[in-house]
Amino acid sequence: MNMNRISAPIRACVRRHVRQAFTLIELMISIALAALIMAGIHFIFSTTSRTAGMAHGLVSVVANARAAEPVMRQDLHGAAMDGPFFMIRSGRTFAFLNRDEEVAAGGNPAMKRPYRTDMLMFFARGRFPRQTGNDGQYVAPMSSDEAYIWYGHGRRPNLGQPTGTLQKWTHYLPGQGTFADNPNNYYAKDWVLSRVVMLLREPDPITGNVLSDAGQPQACIQRSPTAQADSLAPFSLNSQSTGPNVYMVQWSRYDLAATSIAGYRAILNNAILLNAPATPWWSDNHFNFRFQCNPTPTKPLDSFGMARTVPCFLLGCVSFAVEFAGDFLSQDPVSGAVMADLPDGQIDFIRENLGGGEVANRVRWYGLPRDVDGDGVIDWRDVVPVRDLTTTLTPLGFERVGPVYQADYNSPPLPPDKRYIVAWGPDTAALPRPAMIRVVLSVDDPDGRLADSQSYEYVFALP
Repeated sequence: MNMNRISAPIRACVRRHVRQAFTLIELMISIALAALIMAGIHFIFSTTSRTAGMAHGLVSVVANARAAEPVMRQDLHGAAMDGPFFMIRSGRTFAFLNRDEEVAAGGNPAMKRPYRTDMLMFFARGRFPRQTGNDGQYVAPMSSDEAYIWYGHGRRPNLGQPTGTLQKWTHYLPGQGTFADNPNNYYAKDWVLSRVVMLLREPDPITGNVLSDAGQPQACIQRSPTAQADSLAPFSLNSQSTGPNVYMVQWSRYDLAATSIAGYRAILNNAILLNAPATPWWSDNHFNFRFQCNPTPTKPLDSFGMARTVPCFLLGCVSFAVEFAGDFLSQDPVSGAVMADLPDGQIDFIRENLGGGEVANRVRWYGLPRDVDGDGVIDWRDVVPVRDLTTTLTPLGFERVGPVYQADYNSPPLPPDKRYIVAWGPDTAALPRPAMIRVVLSVDDPDGRLADSQSYEYVFALP
């Protein structure tokens, strides 16, 4: 038998069933395709993750801003317009939003953006629960029907080397210094809007102590028996507390003051009689300070650290602007022209042309000059001080410090002042007080998940 005739068909069959290996080129193409597929999956995953992060950041910002509105509304609804004073201190702070913005600007301080860092302070009536307690006690069982309320950006600690047994750290203003010195409050995204509610309670006439609802003596910010007659304690800078450890009012240790609305009105009246006009009660010597706050206290948590978390009201608040409206001027009902520097029974308004022959009145807001309509020019249609609309170009008594008057605030060489202070007190009792307050907030996500901050505008009617 011829073996070749048998093996030839077998060998052909074997060749048909043997698979050849991939060539090097085929392997390289396969690897490239796999890499492209992985890159696409990574891109989709990262995009989805970033979008989800932005959505979560936006939800957090919106929720926080919405939660802040009813609290402010309730506080201002209870504002004691017959109280000792009602004050707005407006100003700007220049800062970088975050580290990325500073790097993009090359660290040039001229590239910092201006942010509004106003302060609002007033007395109110309502039902206010205590949120601090004596040393060793987180919260004391007490409440009050009267309170002093303060809103503004807080001072945050650098959490570096302690500077003292009680104060513990150096505290910095928003945007102050450098990031190395002020790592927690340098960038605007880290700023904290604070709300401080100091309960008012007169001392017991027999013991001289301020007592809790359970009758226990409570440490509080006091008006020292040795205080000078013109002192504005317990609410002015460096007012001290009672108790074995002495704390300053700005340290935010206690939210209780040993006085009442009527009692502090008498204190303020006396100070005005003794000081005016040398040291005005509304001046920087008394109320131009920010309360300390710390949303992330160190461990172990004690009553001191717990107390300073209380003022942390709105995290990531990069801007806080407060403006007011009311009946301060007499206006022509048709043209809206100012006729006299006296109230006319109607809230001051701006006559706005809607087009097509239609016109409407909108509320006129006063405050630190601000371009509301976005035309790049600040004029009488925007937010300006009251004095800039008066017929005599002289400030009303409640306008304490403000921009130099000029027709166009953008005209050099006289830009508007960075501060504007209005303060209604016993010395302006004959002048009209505000009827409405407008708060404009800008809130950013502290975790940096949003491309830019979100702005919110709230209008509150005063009693």
